[in-house]
Amino acid sequence: MLLWLCFIVTHPAKIVEMSTSKTGKHGSAKCHLIGLDIFTGKKIEGLFGSTDDVTLPDLDKVDMLVRVVSCLACVSCVSCARVRCC
Repeated sequence: MLLWLCFIVTHPAKIVEMSTSKTGKHGSAKCHLIGLDIFTGKKIEGLFGSTDDVTLPDLDKVDMLVRVVSCLACVSCVSCARVRCC
């Protein structure tokens, strides 16, 4: 499965729908992107020129082991790269 990610209105989003419009009399074609914020899941829409550069997020997935959850909602984690995970 190919996953398309880009920034839409300063939010990293997974693209779920894309449509393009034709060139008009006084302008270039536009791309309408609809995506889901990768952190909140909210729907985000953006309109870009077809020749515009789109910023891509640089993300790394890291597996962590939760060690402590305090009453103040602070979470202490340990990287699974340093700890043997079962």
